[in-house]
Amino acid sequence: MSPRIVAWFAYASGTVGLIGVVLLVIFFIAGNPYGTLNDIAIAIQYLLAVPLWWALHRTFRGQGGRLNTVATWLGITGIAAAVLLQLLLIFGVLSFEQQVGPFSAVLFLGVGGWILITAWLGRLTHRLRYSLTLGVIGWTYVGYPIWAFGVGRQLRSRG
Repeated sequence: MSPRIVAWFAYASGTVGLIGVVLLVIFFIAGNPYGTLNDIAIAIQYLLAVPLWWALHRTFRGQGGRLNTVATWLGITGIAAAVLLQLLLIFGVLSFEQQVGPFSAVLFLGVGGWILITAWLGRLTHRLRYSLTLGVIGWTYVGYPIWAFGVGRQLRSRG
């Protein structure tokens, strides 16, 4: 998949993530159905991140060594677990109380670990500009859209 196409997946993932953040704020003000809509947005956001995960893995292949391997595994397991946990919540298999702890761990350790390690690799290899700053921002749920747009822009300019 070309860097330009992956960039558009990054933009789409970031846009859906931004919509999710807005829905979360509205949920805290007005209640449901905005919480459920946020949950749906999260699942879509991370599904759209799969091509980005693969592109970042390939970007650091050969230069990232074991760190790239760790990031790759954290990323795909984190993305898969986040989507699965969101779907279990959306379809009522898990209650929010049952889902929120594991989901938070997956989000911060799995997906967040992937983002932070690839950001570090971007800094070490000079393959992504501002990557460490973007990684720290992207590690948070609220900052994910900024990270996705930033990485997407850099991938598009390389394409």
